[in-house]
Amino acid sequence: MPLLDDIVAGLSDSCSPQLRLPEHRQIELSTARKLISFAPADADSEAPMPLALGACRTFMMLDAFHEARLAGAEGVSYWQRYTDLPRKSLSDKIGAEIYRILRVVRLLTFHRLGEISMKNGLLDIKGEVAREVLWLRISPAGLKLIESAAVWYMDAVRQPYPDAYIDAMMAEYYADIIGEIKKYSDEKRSLNQFRKPFATFNRHFRLDCASFPLKIGTDALVIEITELHRNASVYPVDFYLPYGEDLYIVPAEALENGKITLAELPKWQARSPDGTLPARYRARLGYEVPVKNQPMT
Repeated sequence: MPLLDDIVAGLSDSCSPQLRLPEHRQIELSTARKLISFAPADADSEAPMPLALGACRTFMMLDAFHEARLAGAEGVSYWQRYTDLPRKSLSDKIGAEIYRILRVVRLLTFHRLGEISMKNGLLDIKGEVAREVLWLRISPAGLKLIESAAVWYMDAVRQPYPDAYIDAMMAEYYADIIGEIKKYSDEKRSLNQFRKPFATFNRHFRLDCASFPLKIGTDALVIEITELHRNASVYPVDFYLPYGEDLYIVPAEALENGKITLAELPKWQARSPDGTLPARYRARLGYEVPVKNQPMT
């Protein structure tokens, strides 16, 4: 594995929380004035600079990631790099917008005219660079989502997930990110919008499953699971499905009543040349072979 991929893998591990705590983000179900009040903030509780510096670190890795993969990318401006990024897939289009947002944070954090402040729970990053007004107003949770999406996008290169799976995951990240951005401005003024492949795709957690009853029909495969487990909102299962000589990773969201047609199956083919998973997946999907007549403990 190239050195950059090793660094990205390490970044992914270091950014991943060791504790699986609930994620808290705001949702507004009414335009009515909020009736809650808050105690005065501690001096360090709303310090914006650590948040901005964390995003800058992620941007530096993302920039190096693209520079290593784009021919003739050395020495170009950040904006030119954004313009030159590949956009063949939905995930690449979203990845380009992630780069674009982080670019604003990077430029304003270290520019003499950049201003970074925190007010009413929102991070405000603004300033004028090369006669262009750059402005990002976003929640702290939103900025962390951008970092998370960038790290997941870079790390996906070494994962076996099919392109359709990566598209779905990145689209879900991006939809949540857009919901956390309250103001944005750069050379193109507004961010690009994209249609999600699925109405919902659980990015918070996924359930890996390699053991399930499978019925093979003439034009479809049917994963025979209970009605309860067919609810992808409650059980966002990724089915690791060997078929023929290939391996497929099919998310529950892609199934209709547990069924996927053979015509749709190829889009979920794992990016594995011989149908095997990387060794590191053994901890996620490996299982102990039961011994007959051995009592349970």
